[in-house]
Amino acid sequence: MADFIGFELDADDVRRALAGFPDIAQRHVSDVARRTANNIAAEAKRRLHRQLGPNATGRTEAGIGVYADEAANPLVFQIISARPELPGEQGSKAAVPRFIESGTKKGKKGSHDYPARPFLHVSAELEQAAFIRAIGEALNDAADESGLGD
Repeated sequence: MADFIGFELDADDVRRALAGFPDIAQRHVSDVARRTANNIAAEAKRRLHRQLGPNATGRTEAGIGVYADEAANPLVFQIISARPELPGEQGSKAAVPRFIESGTKKGKKGSHDYPARPFLHVSAELEQAAFIRAIGEALNDAADESGLGD
């Protein structure tokens, strides 16, 4: 008598779960990306408000927002600092001068030396670890929802 163990595997459930996973994962990851972008924008506004001080008009921080074309790509969210009354390169959303973020150095006669007042990049850096952790949780949730989890 030969030693033999046999079994039959029905892989249809696994195939269905794998087929549904990309759409479910995209939805979960998109939610994390949207939430993170909103957190970055909110922190950038608070940080800029503190740095510009009591004489600030509030127009610059009011121009910080999250812009997305979720129909084109549901995973891309841009945090833009824009002021419509300023000329810019962002189409209808004129970019706030970069000198606020990175400062300027005195150059030509009549130019000014402004210190850097970082508000946008540092806000993104503060969210990085939470974003990475949330993406992992989102993918685990997507696996559970699709039937691939525990």
